[in-house]
Amino acid sequence: MSRSSDAPLTAAVFAVAGAFAGLTALPGPHWHDTAEFAAVGARLSLSHPPGHPVHAVTTHAAQLVPLGDAAFRANLASAFALAAALALFFRLLRRLAPGAPAVGVAAAALLPVVMPVVWLQGARAEVYALQLVFSVIAADLCRRAAAGDDARAPAALALAVALAGANHSLVAATWIPLGVVALALGVRRARPLLLAVPAGLLGLAAYAYLPLRAHAGAEVGWGVPDTVARVVETITAREWQRAAAPDVPPVDLADNLASLTAYGIDQVGPVVALALLAIVLAGTPRLVRERRWMALGALAVVALAFATRVVFPLDLLNPDLGGYVLSGLLGGVALAVAAADAAWRPAAWIFVPLLAFVAPRFDPGERMGSRAAEIAARRMLAEVPPGGTIVFADYASWFLGAALRAIEGARPDAALLFRGQIHRDWFRERLSWHRRDAAARAAAFPAGYGAPGDRFEPGVHAEQLAGLASRLRPVGLTLAADGPWPSVSAAAAAFAGLAPEDLDTRRGLAFVHLQHAEHVARALAGGGERSAEARALLEWHLARADALAPGDPFVADARARAGGPDSPKPLDAVGGR
Repeated sequence: MSRSSDAPLTAAVFAVAGAFAGLTALPGPHWHDTAEFAAVGARLSLSHPPGHPVHAVTTHAAQLVPLGDAAFRANLASAFALAAALALFFRLLRRLAPGAPAVGVAAAALLPVVMPVVWLQGARAEVYALQLVFSVIAADLCRRAAAGDDARAPAALALAVALAGANHSLVAATWIPLGVVALALGVRRARPLLLAVPAGLLGLAAYAYLPLRAHAGAEVGWGVPDTVARVVETITAREWQRAAAPDVPPVDLADNLASLTAYGIDQVGPVVALALLAIVLAGTPRLVRERRWMALGALAVVALAFATRVVFPLDLLNPDLGGYVLSGLLGGVALAVAAADAAWRPAAWIFVPLLAFVAPRFDPGERMGSRAAEIAARRMLAEVPPGGTIVFADYASWFLGAALRAIEGARPDAALLFRGQIHRDWFRERLSWHRRDAAARAAAFPAGYGAPGDRFEPGVHAEQLAGLASRLRPVGLTLAADGPWPSVSAAAAAFAGLAPEDLDTRRGLAFVHLQHAEHVARALAGGGERSAEARALLEWHLARADALAPGDPFVADARARAGGPDSPKPLDAVGGR
């Protein structure tokens, strides 16, 4: 097999995957972290720990291309990365299964693009599609290093893993044990290993971006890593871990394993999953007999990728979960291709009908074309009076506001605060670069807030509002102090036009309704509020949440806090009912 003979099919895989991901890419900022990555790319700033410097630079480069706005270009950057990853994946599969028909292998390489969670990483601004590029490169370099016939492979492997670490450290860490095993199998001289050290350090030098851009982006960015201690804290995500650790509940490993297995099967459907399993079972014994350890290494990739998730609480509807297990999903395809090659080389043709079977059943969760998240953010900003302040309660909302500010300069007069980080020195320092007056006020938060120009998003960290919370009333999607309770019809008008058109929006809007309901429930549970409008508003928000996300366990948990047995006061005892 020559490299040149595979060039046309490599180009075809890249073109098909790129066209599919590019044409179906989300049109603008979306929920979760996508808006943050678009904003950080536009400003060449810093994202949440560990900072993701490689992604910031590549996204900024993509945003220089004059095609759509900067948020759309950031999404297209992920589509390009996914296409590149699958083209490289095809080349890797050809080396793992050299005797298999090339067209069948190309079909296998394209199979991931119609797996919904893989596609989504290529349709939105996120780090995972770029991480998949590094993962495929690392896998091929592990193969080359283990073969022992390429003295450059150890250094190249160290560089690739280090750059992957500067893009997403946790996902990159899964390649360290595989790399060590590959080096142990193939490297017999000290020189290649010695060269790997400076190569790895060169890759990690990408983290120099953090102090170099620590003061970039003004209020659009996370942290100010301008000292050694702050850089280390960002890379290790120490502050993030301290904040999250108390809230992590115990997990049921068996239940998580079953859920992750079902999650993987859902990506291709039970029929294709069963076919792939049959191929693996038929060919793996021969892979073992022939000692094709690099092909069997795909099984280790699957195990490591899913092991990083099985020990944590699972949210199967969070698209970030798919990002963490991307390499595991591709590892499963690689194992099936190698097994088909070992069992009976023409068997790899089966991937052509398998791809044809899966593709028409592709379900994007109605995300294509969705702009609901952007519309919601615009409405919240529009509710802020001139020169006023909005205090966001949710990461996604704050990121959306930051994206609109970074990309199109939206509401330059308004101060954008985030309740989750308002007590951090770095947050107030960043704010001071843009609005000294807002930074001074934030230092005393919540004292001094509640003026006519202040707006608040209901939601998490409500305890930070102290006595101000009892004064807040809904005025659309946000809250303001000292007004009357709105009617249900007024609340419905505020939410009108936020079409729950896709899975993420339905869930996102369900949480927005629950955040409003939880705020109303606190006011009612306090005993000082007996407004009929407030009681009706609470019931309306709860009913809307139930309608938008029925059966969602995370929504159910939030609903319990707003009006169930775990709420401050049960609904049937609230407001004199």
